[in-house]
Amino acid sequence: MSNKKQLRITSLLLTALALIACGLFTAPNPTPTPIQATDTSSPPTDTPTQLPPPATLPPTATLPPPSPRPTITPTPAPEWVIDFAEPILAEISSRPPDIEDNFGWATDAWTLAGWQAEWRKSVKNGEMILTGGNAQHQGIKFHDYVIEVKARQVEAGQHGIEFMNTPWDSISSGIYCKLTVGHFGCSVKQPAFNKDVPFRTVNTLTVIVKGGQIAAYLNQQPFGYYEDDHYRLYRGSVPYVALKSEGVHAFSEFKVWNITKLEAP
Repeated sequence: MSNKKQLRITSLLLTALALIACGLFTAPNPTPTPIQATDTSSPPTDTPTQLPPPATLPPTATLPPPSPRPTITPTPAPEWVIDFAEPILAEISSRPPDIEDNFGWATDAWTLAGWQAEWRKSVKNGEMILTGGNAQHQGIKFHDYVIEVKARQVEAGQHGIEFMNTPWDSISSGIYCKLTVGHFGCSVKQPAFNKDVPFRTVNTLTVIVKGGQIAAYLNQQPFGYYEDDHYRLYRGSVPYVALKSEGVHAFSEFKVWNITKLEAP
């Protein structure tokens, strides 16, 4: 055998051996482990908490229908208010008083009876204060009038307006009337019209005197009425009008209207 042929065979054998060796020592390619797909579904939703059902309320009680209110019929004003007092009050409302005293200072218009000491009467701060005394006004020379005054109680006791149709010294032949807070009366028939008022409040007293008719108002409300011809007949030369206090009382805003020429209805 020639050398060239022998070299070719040897080369082929070596090549074959090399290929076999590579096949034995080369690590086999492992089979890939399949990857599990990730679960992309949304997470489970929490189950909502079940609230207890609302408490069952008792059925609304059916109230009985309200009782019908009685119809209030306003009390008609007395005839003396409509026929006598109202026309006079309407007439004086359009004109100023003929006599007025706001007690800005002491004057000689008010005098005490001789048995009363002067200290029982004082004037200050727009009020005349009487301590157990009667102060007569000297300027009232007419017998038909409307008197209005405010009265305030400082200490307990009656207080108001005294008036009569004759001078004090001849009272036995005339008629003496008095309007105090809570009472109105005259010496002949003594009609009493009582009304409670709060203690230490300011009250407005109004007296209408015309002929034999006398009407009283308390705080602009009809309070009492008196009628007697004796008051028309027994007229002295000077009427008597005074403010009266049986305790300690303060009077203010004294006003008098002369209604002598006013025609009575």
